[in-house]
Amino acid sequence: MLDIQKPALQLEILDALADNATLLAEYRAIYRKVLQLRKELEQLRQKQHSIKNEYEFLSFQVEELDNLALKEGELEEIEHQLALLNAAEEIKKITLNITNTLEESEISVNAAIRTLMHQLESISHLGQEYESMKNRLHAAYEELADIAKEAGNMAENTEYDPKQIEHLQERLNHIYRLLKKHGKTDGIGLIALHQELRAQLTATGNIEVIIADTEKALQLAENELKQLAEKLHLRRKAVIADFEKNINAGIRQLGMEYAGIQISLEKAKSEGPSGIDEVTYLFASNKGSRFLPLKDIASGGEISRLTLCIKSFVAGVMTLPTLIFDEIDTGVSGEIARKMGNLLANLAEKHQVVAISHAPQIAAKASTQFFVYKKVAGDRTITAIRKLEPEERKYEIAKMLSGDPPTETALANAAELLRN
Repeated sequence: MLDIQKPALQLEILDALADNATLLAEYRAIYRKVLQLRKELEQLRQKQHSIKNEYEFLSFQVEELDNLALKEGELEEIEHQLALLNAAEEIKKITLNITNTLEESEISVNAAIRTLMHQLESISHLGQEYESMKNRLHAAYEELADIAKEAGNMAENTEYDPKQIEHLQERLNHIYRLLKKHGKTDGIGLIALHQELRAQLTATGNIEVIIADTEKALQLAENELKQLAEKLHLRRKAVIADFEKNINAGIRQLGMEYAGIQISLEKAKSEGPSGIDEVTYLFASNKGSRFLPLKDIASGGEISRLTLCIKSFVAGVMTLPTLIFDEIDTGVSGEIARKMGNLLANLAEKHQVVAISHAPQIAAKASTQFFVYKKVAGDRTITAIRKLEPEERKYEIAKMLSGDPPTETALANAAELLRN
């Protein structure tokens, strides 16, 4: 049913007359985008508020691990270095003893081997086995000499260093403390955690950038929305004068000589799903009356006639559902009723029209007539309806013309009305 008292339909009529379908579709797409961006921005700001403490905690953890700057394998290396430094005196003692035993003492091992090699030299010509043994002793001598030299270098390069031990121990304690704090068992695990926390911190910190980008996108969309809303407003405003002129002419032809309609198009405080406009159809039914909102002052019959005029005017540009007209014939007869009937018949060519009427000129224009009546069923009165057959149609219309039973003249006039 076409209810012209509804603001949404009133605006839809203006859009149909202004051919705003494409522009309105573009506007609504941007409007949906604006709503989505506003929602996203609100969620981001809520998230930003909720992660403030989390960000500060992550920052502290990452900074702590940044300061540690642990390298892969460093923990094991420090532990090894400490073990060497703590055993420095023992290492020096043992390596010096090796050097002394092999080379530097009066009864050194290598001196004894040299004596043995000299003795074998005197009998090596007596058999290959003596020559081989001499060569093996020589190889042992060379190996032990190399060991003695290496042990000597170790002894020379090994010193007990309390300051270095203290430094390494502090570093080790720092690493151990953070391992325990984060529940890790080795340096690899702590390094992996450092990388993970840094990634989390970056992602958390990025919300500021995301919010800024979203705010920028929203501002652009809102600006575009305002521009489209202004275009819609101007296009709607441009069709109002012609619309008012045609509707006012139409309602005067339908018996409302002093009635008139005005369209009020005002801008709202903010954009809505169909633009920034608030439309109100104002109506005055009598000469000198103030124009007031249609929904507040128009009677049922006046609404029906207005609906008929408006639909007739916009029929070519607007698709509407079934049209129901009730009391459309209130206070009219004769030529005005005939004009109403013709308007309804024209509308019925492209739309389904239902008219509840007591005017024969209107009823006769319908392709199908139904008779509405009341009957008593038991202790109840019910309203019923039935479709009229062709002969019944003439009879009922004749009743409208002259009463029940209808006169022969009325029946002839009814037949004439049905033919036309």
